[in-house]
Amino acid sequence: MVIRAGSSPLIACAAAALLGCGGPKPIADNLACEAGAYQMADGRVMGLVPRDDGGLRYVFITGETGGAHPIADGVFSTEKEAPGGEAKLFVGDCDNQSATFWDPSGARIEGERLQTIVKETRFQGVDGERAGRLVLPPGGDAKAIVVSVHGSERWSGRTGERLQALMPAYGVGVFAYDKRGTGDSDGKYTQDFDILSGDAIAAAKEARRLYGREVSIGYWGGSQGGWVAPLAAMKGGADFVIAAYGLAEGPLAEDREEVLLDLRRAGYDEDVLAAALEVTDATARVMRSDFNAGFEELAAVKEKFKDAAWLGAIDGEFTGDFMSTPNWLIKIIGPFFDVGTSWEYDPRPTLEAINVPHLWILAGDDTEAPHERTLEILRDIQKTKPNLDIVVFPNTEHGLYEYVVDDEGVPQPVRFAPAYYPLIRDFILKGDAPETINGAETFPAPAPAGSAAADAR
Repeated sequence: MVIRAGSSPLIACAAAALLGCGGPKPIADNLACEAGAYQMADGRVMGLVPRDDGGLRYVFITGETGGAHPIADGVFSTEKEAPGGEAKLFVGDCDNQSATFWDPSGARIEGERLQTIVKETRFQGVDGERAGRLVLPPGGDAKAIVVSVHGSERWSGRTGERLQALMPAYGVGVFAYDKRGTGDSDGKYTQDFDILSGDAIAAAKEARRLYGREVSIGYWGGSQGGWVAPLAAMKGGADFVIAAYGLAEGPLAEDREEVLLDLRRAGYDEDVLAAALEVTDATARVMRSDFNAGFEELAAVKEKFKDAAWLGAIDGEFTGDFMSTPNWLIKIIGPFFDVGTSWEYDPRPTLEAINVPHLWILAGDDTEAPHERTLEILRDIQKTKPNLDIVVFPNTEHGLYEYVVDDEGVPQPVRFAPAYYPLIRDFILKGDAPETINGAETFPAPAPAGSAAADAR
């Protein structure tokens, strides 16, 4: 969600700076003619988006997803065997816009590409131009438009956004754009939420301009976008806002919660967790100061816990790297990772100020954004915000993926939760979440005291 240095020490990424070794991924400049929304014969919608390696990524409204690489003209195959076997995909050329999908069981499903309307644009952001794309339903009339605010990744949100290949089939337009310093947008990459929310507001204005008439417009924000999208809605107005697999605490809490989760999963007790909080408090001081202060406290906890067996179980967002890297080296290379992250941001006042329909979707087994404390905060806010709905999908990881654990104990994504995309669609169109959702735990806001619904309970 914020800076991930990875499992190796900071020194390994010093030359790359910022978000990992290797820098931003290349992107396709335009929507490939094979990409888009396909109405399949079994009643489902399949979306295709281009990948930077010349392949495609498919996603069904019911959550099945995978990457496919070309093996012949118009024929794509999954990169590795899917559960139950290999899936295959045939896509007609640009003049024959049809698709055939063979699922892992061998079942063949035909589909036709929907003639969605794609409008490419450049618009003025906070301090430079941003590249954007509005995808409208066939015929051009939208029941609503959602602005996609993607997370901390540094590649194009405009070309790879899955919502643009699914939602237009149901009457929902999607505006996707490249964040500042990514894809084809100007500027230097940042994780400053004030700047990012300003760009999101500009994106919503551009979507309305391109559409040219009145329509409901709101935001969807995933991961880090779960901080940015509500902030944009609070500052610039919106008709709805959706936050997915994000946190209702600030960025420093992400590291702390990840560390605690690491230790819980390793079987350590509350005494160890309390000691670990001394460590995360020290590392947070350094990060909060932009690597200008806090090193005496960091040295003290390193000395205090240098022989602690549990120290090796810590990863977190940055604490694991800090504890395994000499302070002098952190002082030198730390600033390379400074991307203006809003470390002091507290999202709660923003969430409390939002009065439009507001949905939070949480992943039950999220290791990047552990949600225990977030759920407590949201439930408390719900007491005065009846428009706030909360849905938790058990057995899903960050991104709302269902997963299997490989032989090394690492979760491997299999598919999205089946009800995830339908929930987004229905919330945008109806303004609230169902009280019951298959495969999910729902937390509707309590009815106000004295209301008929409350009296019936």
